[in-house]
Amino acid sequence: GFCGLLKKIVMFIVIAVAYLIQMLIGGTIPLREVVITFYICNEALSLLENAAVFVPIPERLKDVLLQSLSVQVCYWGGISPTETGQRMFPVCSRGRESAFNENERVIHTMKQFKRYLVTSALPYANGPVHIGHLAGVYIPSDIYTRYLRLRGADVISVCGSDEHGVPITIKARKEGVTPQQIVDRYHNMIKKSFEGLGMSFDIYSRTTSPVHHKTASDFFRTLYEKGEFIEQTSEQYYDPESKQFLADRYIVGTCPHCQNERAYGDQCEKCGSTLNPTDLINPKSAITGATPVLRETKHWFLPLDKHEAFLRKWILEDHKEWKSNVYGQCKSWLDLGLQPRAVSRDLDWGIPVPVEGAEGKVLYVWFDAPIGYISATKELTPDWEKYWKDEETKMVHFIGKDNIVFHCIVFPSMLQAHGGYI
Repeated sequence: GFCGLLKKIVMFIVIAVAYLIQMLIGGTIPLREVVITFYICNEALSLLENAAVFVPIPERLKDVLLQSLSVQVCYWGGISPTETGQRMFPVCSRGRESAFNENERVIHTMKQFKRYLVTSALPYANGPVHIGHLAGVYIPSDIYTRYLRLRGADVISVCGSDEHGVPITIKARKEGVTPQQIVDRYHNMIKKSFEGLGMSFDIYSRTTSPVHHKTASDFFRTLYEKGEFIEQTSEQYYDPESKQFLADRYIVGTCPHCQNERAYGDQCEKCGSTLNPTDLINPKSAITGATPVLRETKHWFLPLDKHEAFLRKWILEDHKEWKSNVYGQCKSWLDLGLQPRAVSRDLDWGIPVPVEGAEGKVLYVWFDAPIGYISATKELTPDWEKYWKDEETKMVHFIGKDNIVFHCIVFPSMLQAHGGYI
């Protein structure tokens, strides 16, 4: 509304005047600092609207700041932490996610960790990174990692391109090139963008790397051999003209909730509803436009419901300090009851399902992508296991609002099912 617009105007005026003064006195204005300042001012003003308070960093708060994004107590109130080790000022939000006790205003004692593993959500390699990605995930991640380094913590920061999945094959088909050409183009573009902005990832990898293919295949085989999957034969849409099974994104139709005529088989991007292909009204193949028919196909499912008790305790009891939107979305999923989720797809682009009888099937991208954090760490250091298999390691995910469930419910269930990771 009007207040939100006024807030933006004030923010831009403040930033513009500050940088105009800096230019007049001969200073330089790195793009990265402009973006960081924009992010900080926006978050600070948003928090102030909710009766947030400014507090200096006291010694007692430093331990809390080291504990991770899960507490979500601060957004930096200055330019990024620099190598000079300047003191910074956070804006702390009051409420459930605050580290302050509302009655006594004291800092809760939290466990100390020997090392930190910081992951940043893998950008999808079918387009360039934009300022929303930077402000929401990558700059906060970079600030947090640099702060830990300044404190002398043992910390590594990993990221990389997410290069599998149907949207990439759709883009390749439209452009008349191969999926590999698409991901090569955007991987290099995204990597150069991060380098130009001064992002300090210890490694920026990709999910088409040989190390990742082997890591993801081995992970699947471990769960398969432990009997952690449910094998089911189900009906899936098949395009009789292109003679292939259709992944969810290759099916379009009318959303049953909002009547959007361009909804996909997995989600309506207009109203945000999660869908199954059979929910669509008047479904069509995105490849040929033909009306698809249902045929039987076999897939493997991860029974999320098997891990529901673990997740309820871990999220609802042990992590009440999470931001309200994160906690609320996870609670909503748990309250509705978790269901088995497919880990394979009929597709020719991706990591082949490494079991007999799975020809023409690949690992579903949501299963394959988070394993990219593990494979990137493997590429970075031969001591990767201490960051993934030692309880003295604190793992911190920086994510977007569209992948909360994958990081907070699905990936923890995968690690729990495997049994070899923290």
